[in-house]
Amino acid sequence: MMDKRAEDLKLFETVERYLQHRMTDEEYREFQQKMNQDDIFRQEVDEAILFLQLLNKSVERNRNKRRIEKYHAEMEREAGIISLKYLKGKRNVLIQFVKISAVAAVVALITTFIFLYATGFITKYYHLTQYNELKKDIATISKKQNSLWKALFSSDKKSDYIYSGTCFAVSTDGCLATSYHLVNGFDSFEIINETDSMISYRARLLFADPLTDLAIIKIVDPQFKGFHDIPYGISQEMAALGEQVFTLGYSKKDIVYGEGSLRSVTGFNSDTLAYEISIPVNPGTSGAPLLDSKGNLIGIITARDDNNDGSAYAVKSMFFRNLIEQKNNESDSVLVSLSAKNKIRDLKRINQVCKLKPFIFRLEVKR
Repeated sequence: MMDKRAEDLKLFETVERYLQHRMTDEEYREFQQKMNQDDIFRQEVDEAILFLQLLNKSVERNRNKRRIEKYHAEMEREAGIISLKYLKGKRNVLIQFVKISAVAAVVALITTFIFLYATGFITKYYHLTQYNELKKDIATISKKQNSLWKALFSSDKKSDYIYSGTCFAVSTDGCLATSYHLVNGFDSFEIINETDSMISYRARLLFADPLTDLAIIKIVDPQFKGFHDIPYGISQEMAALGEQVFTLGYSKKDIVYGEGSLRSVTGFNSDTLAYEISIPVNPGTSGAPLLDSKGNLIGIITARDDNNDGSAYAVKSMFFRNLIEQKNNESDSVLVSLSAKNKIRDLKRINQVCKLKPFIFRLEVKR
């Protein structure tokens, strides 16, 4: 029988292959099926993913710090000054990170992960910060009202659904964007738009990225005939501090409007992947679009902070565009053709909202 250490090693290696898309189709199906059927296994996988996210952010910060220090040292040398701090840093390097796929790094990561897992650090951190875990079923969420983070799922209770969120169209052929934590472990979904009449389509997962908490699903319903031109553009630039922003999401059966401003250009714990916004969001808003005053998509809502009343977080649109471009480049054909033109920039807000509503859906995940 495999001991605990060996089990942890095997789990970590499996999760790494899952994140790097190195599983065969059969392995992927078996992995997804096990997560669907075994809640304990799914939590262990989520904890491993959380650890990798934290580690990757530390890697990037460390690299950026070294680049800055090197740049400063070069500038000082040009001025005839030798940077003692730079020289000292070279003598006292604590950790040299390389790509996770490198053998030496894998060994180090596995060792660190097992230590943190065994001491309970990951589990404790995991329950304090729900940013990466936002996919518990409705019954479970109701028991965790005092946690730092709350999942942004609908409070509507249906026997066939474990939770719901929001998604929105990004291409005329039926591709929609949402949050990874909503679709993780599942292949098919139902999306509903109740703006004018009951419109419901079946959709499947096209691809996802756990590290940015982004996912693309695609409508596979024979009744779907395509969207009209997508009215909003997708920003490639950083939004400005203090900019007015708004969102539309399904925190209840009907679509709900919220507005506020860009409170910070970084997210929780200065996370550079996200913005902090002053929009009070409720369960069900996860996966909703965040737009600027001109109707440009600047982010995707992911979470809220209960300790900071009225604060929410959204993954920046530039990372969304990067993910689409990466997947399109990896494929033999274009998987997602994004909207290139903003058609609502000069409209009043009430008219912008009217144009947007048909393209925003409630996403429901079945048992």
